[in-house]
Amino acid sequence: MQFTINAAEKTEITITEESQKENITILEICVRHDDFMKPKQSQIWFEIPCSKTAGTFSPCVDFDRSVNAGWKAGRVKSRFVSGMPIYCAYSADGTNDFSISYSDGYHPIEICPMVNEENGCMGIYLYLFTDVSAAFKEYRAFVRIDRRRIPFYEAVSDASAWQRDFAPKREASVSKYAYDTVYSTWYGFHRDINEKTVIEECKKASERGIKTLILDDGWYTD
Repeated sequence: MQFTINAAEKTEITITEESQKENITILEICVRHDDFMKPKQSQIWFEIPCSKTAGTFSPCVDFDRSVNAGWKAGRVKSRFVSGMPIYCAYSADGTNDFSISYSDGYHPIEICPMVNEENGCMGIYLYLFTDVSAAFKEYRAFVRIDRRRIPFYEAVSDASAWQRDFAPKREASVSKYAYDTVYSTWYGFHRDINEKTVIEECKKASERGIKTLILDDGWYTD
């Protein structure tokens, strides 16, 4: 696999193939700075054959499963807190053509796939540090490319499980109040609310053990 690297100023990027088995390739990306500094956007490009690809999936894909050429290509913008850095291309029968996942969900990255109609390949642009990131002198992450001919949802599930190995092994603290029942006025009244109605509803809700109210009139009226 050939890579084109466009590194930012004062940045060195190397790519090393860590392992390859059962049509799964693991690549290590190492980013080095001359000094301890905040990273600027860099770009890595490579191609994967996609002659059988009929649709695509990513955690933030919404309703667009299309396979796009360069002039219409969209980007998979994701972190673990808003989507995940996973992109999957699949055949008409739902078989995985290839799935790409990135180990780091904390630094902002973008995956931009676009079809090259001349050679039947998908050009993959991996943009690193697309937003503000913490300073470092050396950074390492891994790219997993899965080309197994399995159901695409299994490939996505496996990619997600692989990413979890890189997540912190700690539980987030949850307030005890997060488990309380909450009353929202929207479902009963939409925008037709007033002070008297809300107070009466609060009295009834309080008698039933509900202590928290969401006053929701659509969130955009006076």
